[in-house]
Amino acid sequence: MKKTWFGKKQVVMALMVTALGLAVYLNYYMAANAPATAPEEANTVATTTRALGESQFVSSPTASENEDYFATARRTREEARQEALDIVQETLQDLKADENMKQTAVATAAAAANAVERENAIESLIKAKGFEDCVVYIHGDQCHAVVKAAALAANEALQITEIITGQASIPAENINIVVVEN
Repeated sequence: MKKTWFGKKQVVMALMVTALGLAVYLNYYMAANAPATAPEEANTVATTTRALGESQFVSSPTASENEDYFATARRTREEARQEALDIVQETLQDLKADENMKQTAVATAAAAANAVERENAIESLIKAKGFEDCVVYIHGDQCHAVVKAAALAANEALQITEIITGQASIPAENINIVVVEN
């Protein structure tokens, strides 16, 4: 009997990994754009160009709607990651899974762990710069940082950009900074 390398199991695994990646990306994208749900006329957008590249920050003046934004964003992010890791865990425990499927699952788990580590380090360093709270989302070479502040000066945006580029090696033009007023 001839063994095929690309069979039904591999197709199912590829679809599961793709669905998992899509779910994680959509969750991060929706959570990163949550502050932008305020009325259009209330949002102000400013773009700053520095030596490191472009940083964009958005100010949302509706603090009462976003009081628990950071706790909700962290909880949503952790729930999505837990769901993704549960799928990876199920794949690893599946007796029918071949080595390629298990290696893909392990690589997915390692990438998720790496993103968590980088996000936590960036959040800690941003808070150390004097910001009250923040939440960071990293997906591939994109980073969204949501910072709790009354306003964000150009030098503060540059500091945040430097932290992100230093910790995550993400190009400055791929960094978006969103400000939620306190």
